[in-house]
Amino acid sequence: MVDVNLYSRKRRVSRLKYSLIVLLIIILLIFGSRFFVTQAFEIRLRQVSRMKGYLFDNTGTYLTGNLKEDIDMMYEKKQEYIAIRNKLSRQVNDLRKHVDLKSVEMDVFRTIEAYLEDENAMKTIASRIQFESGVGNSFYYLIFEGKEMFFPTPHTTPTLLARPSVRGNLDFAELYSLQLVDLEVGDLNE
Repeated sequence: MVDVNLYSRKRRVSRLKYSLIVLLIIILLIFGSRFFVTQAFEIRLRQVSRMKGYLFDNTGTYLTGNLKEDIDMMYEKKQEYIAIRNKLSRQVNDLRKHVDLKSVEMDVFRTIEAYLEDENAMKTIASRIQFESGVGNSFYYLIFEGKEMFFPTPHTTPTLLARPSVRGNLDFAELYSLQLVDLEVGDLNE
């Protein structure tokens, strides 16, 4: 006859049941936590999409939910916009240089214009105006009434250094006098 210990068999069966229950609880916890974590990420993704929707819409960017793909896509977009910013920054610097050059040119022409509007002369006739390398040169005639002539002075204060020089005076018809002026404006240190 065989001696069977029923208590130990029950114990083994009960241990097996408890082990299966614990294993089932662990599996449920793993799947439940994964579910809750993915739901939390999806909720956060929707919040970010709502908050940043205008930015995504304007850049043509959409989050897919796949974290690796989204990170790669965002990195590429960032690099693209950095390149665009650098290009625009170079263009702005080029435009500033161009505007500075043009502002020097405009200052030269404003100064020449101020000298051409001589308040003492009846009439001013410009025969030549040149601009090169920041220096302007003008050759013009001033017509005065009678014999009284003045050294050419600007009507308004010129913005740049100017050096007018009278090349000659001429009286004609005893009613008018003619003065020939050579004017240099700009960087005259050469």
